[in-house]
Amino acid sequence: MEEWLRKELMARGYDLVYTPHIMRRDLWNTSGHTGYYKDNMFGAIEVEKAEYQLKPMNCPGHILIFKSRLRSYRELPVRLAELGTVYRYERSGVLHGLLRVRGFTQDDAHIFCMPSQIEAEVEACIEFAYAVMKNFGFDKFEVEASDWDPKHPENYPGKAEDWQHASDSLARTMARLKIPYKKMAAKARSTGRRLTSN
Repeated sequence: MEEWLRKELMARGYDLVYTPHIMRRDLWNTSGHTGYYKDNMFGAIEVEKAEYQLKPMNCPGHILIFKSRLRSYRELPVRLAELGTVYRYERSGVLHGLLRVRGFTQDDAHIFCMPSQIEAEVEACIEFAYAVMKNFGFDKFEVEASDWDPKHPENYPGKAEDWQHASDSLARTMARLKIPYKKMAAKARSTGRRLTSN
């Protein structure tokens, strides 16, 4: 399955990348993870008087790769994918089989594109998801879409208009593809904030 997935990713224009399991704490401060997600992160590890943390998500590493050189808009979209292991501090009371675990490897990807390219990229992602489910033998499923809460923009990093544009783009794409889905309301975490990973 892993080999099939790698071939599919490359055929769909993704570059396969690998990011470290542990990174400087400064990076997680910059990305906002320590502010928005710290209750679900393992504690800092001191190495030679610098603080590091196990990665709960691959996002900051992919952003660093994208930012590693000057890029032209003509290169967009840039698609980065990683079968990356992440670590999350889940309390013992919520550990549950394969659903809530402290370490797992996920097929994770990030797409860097222009606002005008969002809907085409979302459509390609949906088509890819259907292909993966078909390959696993799943033919019956329900679709849920998590959304931000415009009543509490302070709980989300970035600009409110960008969140709304992304939300509207997803809704238009789902309507165009005639995919019925249930819109899921945002749920506040214990920190009173929410951070999405993809």
